[in-house]
Amino acid sequence: MGRILLVLGLFHCLSALLPYSSYAETAENAYKEARDCYTSLRSDASAQRKREPWERCIAKFERVKRDFSRRPEGADAQYSLGRLFGELASNSKNPADWKRAVKEYRSFATAFPTSTMADDAYFEAAVIEWERLHDKDAAKRDLLKVIKHYRNGDKAGAASKYLKDVEAGRAPDDSTMIKEEPSKNKAQKIRSRGAERPLTIVLDPGHGGSDTGAIGPD
Repeated sequence: MGRILLVLGLFHCLSALLPYSSYAETAENAYKEARDCYTSLRSDASAQRKREPWERCIAKFERVKRDFSRRPEGADAQYSLGRLFGELASNSKNPADWKRAVKEYRSFATAFPTSTMADDAYFEAAVIEWERLHDKDAAKRDLLKVIKHYRNGDKAGAASKYLKDVEAGRAPDDSTMIKEEPSKNKAQKIRSRGAERPLTIVLDPGHGGSDTGAIGPD
């Protein structure tokens, strides 16, 4: 009788885990599909000059962000949207696309403030605000967030230096903008507290050390 109860108990536990396992697999597959779309687009210079391919990939990341907001893939997707809108804007020259990139970066930093990429998100938003939208006040606000709240992070020094340039009204250096796809040794996962298990890393509140999270799709 005891063995039967034990077997039934194990069966119940495994049954309870199956929906989560399926959910996690679906999230991974959805994110892979979105990332593959982006990887393919980056290898096609002709397609990059058209809006529709960008919107197709963006829609895939938006789906991951919406449907798996409590999963690490949802966090990855949200940061990636900032990047995709920024790259779309580089081709479209449409201020609305730059503004959307800023919105996605800020939304990510607000949703995942202890992510190792939160300071990167604020910094990228500030760069766009200054170099593309010429919004000095907005750029200063986001840079100050990096300096104040992520002073032990790897963007604090760059943010302090960049803030001096913004305050002085110096002409922006286009090289500040991220143009290259992130290397795979840096871009694996966004590490974010609040995302549903399984998490691969636990964040420290001080945000010290070098980034180990993804900064967009590989």
